[in-house]
Amino acid sequence: MRKKQQWKRLISFLLIAAAAISCTGCKETETSNQTAELPVYEALENPEQDGFYLSLFGDPSPITLENYQKVKDCGFRTVCLDGWYGNAINSEGMANALEYCDEVGLDAYIMLNNTMGTTDDELLSFSDVFTVDYTQYPAFKGIYAFDEPRISQMDWIAEDLKKWQNSKYKDYIYFVNLMSYGPDGEETSEYVQAFWDKVLSKNKDKYLVCDAYPLVEKNSEGKFLPRLADNLLKYCDGFSKLAKDKDATYITFIQTWSAPQRGTCRELVSVNDFRFQCAYNLAYGTQGFICFTYYQFPQFSSAMTGFDGGEVTEYWYWAQEVFKELKKWEHVYFAFDYEGTMVLEGEREGYGVQTDKQLEGLKNTLKKHERIEKIDTEYDLLVGTFKDKDKNDGFLFSSFTDPYYMKNNEIDVTFKDATRALIYHNGKLVTNDESGSCYLLDDGKLKYTLEAGDYIFVIPVK
Repeated sequence: MRKKQQWKRLISFLLIAAAAISCTGCKETETSNQTAELPVYEALENPEQDGFYLSLFGDPSPITLENYQKVKDCGFRTVCLDGWYGNAINSEGMANALEYCDEVGLDAYIMLNNTMGTTDDELLSFSDVFTVDYTQYPAFKGIYAFDEPRISQMDWIAEDLKKWQNSKYKDYIYFVNLMSYGPDGEETSEYVQAFWDKVLSKNKDKYLVCDAYPLVEKNSEGKFLPRLADNLLKYCDGFSKLAKDKDATYITFIQTWSAPQRGTCRELVSVNDFRFQCAYNLAYGTQGFICFTYYQFPQFSSAMTGFDGGEVTEYWYWAQEVFKELKKWEHVYFAFDYEGTMVLEGEREGYGVQTDKQLEGLKNTLKKHERIEKIDTEYDLLVGTFKDKDKNDGFLFSSFTDPYYMKNNEIDVTFKDATRALIYHNGKLVTNDESGSCYLLDDGKLKYTLEAGDYIFVIPVK
């Protein structure tokens, strides 16, 4: 009986010891060089409002409940009602669209269709055109007041904003979408600063919205070669800096249209094209995306649905896939504040590799980070830097190469004072320890392969 008890004690001791050893990777330990716990990020209380802003330009046509349900099923949270194909302002079609949005759970913004090409006597103020009281519709959240204004038009916008603030709509959102550069030749920094000074600084809702389309085709000796748009990083550099400094909500457009026959935006060929557009913008701290365009304009060759409102295209399914990925980890992303971005040139060159042409004119790029000792990258790399309320660092790694060429990127990062990390790869937590709770680092080193268009968010832990 005594021997049996001693044997049981020995087994218990061995089991306890084995459990303790298996937990030393990512659980609480007694060693002085590890933190007691990994950071924990709670789910968002209201992800529809506090998570990524996911919207579209070019609302579905025809206006049916089924078509608006498709929008919701894709993963969108809001729509911009452009009023062009059946849902003009004050029309029955607009009323139906707002009611369908409410029924399926979408927020809606009414567009006034003012653009840089609108002459002064043609500019439309909500106060002149709204004959219907849109506060009666629960889905109505505000207006998309102007698209791509010139600096010379911003004084008019400021006056219109004053009218809005003194109207029944004062508690609703008034936002403007900017071009990625000044339409009259101004540098991005000058253009966006003018908008802040004249308009956004006076707006309670600080939505800094910008459209830029990265996936283009340029004619070279009679051939159309896919490449990344020129000056793309300059746009990101200017807008993200102002958004950070002014605590504005930074929202960027996603290219879901093509017009290769015009030598401009190319066709999207895989989900990598869609994910890449989210990834490089996330590296600059964006908080939302607007897809342009949902339906296919007659002058374009593709979009997320056909012009006649028929079957959805591959673009729709790619958006749905990436939106699901974003929603999986948005509670982590929104626990951090954006601090800045590093731009690193890789060792290899070739088609789709253009960072050397993008670096010119960047004014706010970070050269280093105190938590990173060294980074080696095969191809060009963006590293967005973030910090949470507990001073934990976060890093968004995104390859900056045209995903059309399917270049996988091997990166080697050495973190200072880190033995493990939380890694979110396209939204999914990646682990290599037995407990399945974290990723163990080898003396602070992380070796990782990013496939074309992919991104990872890394939180190094002591």
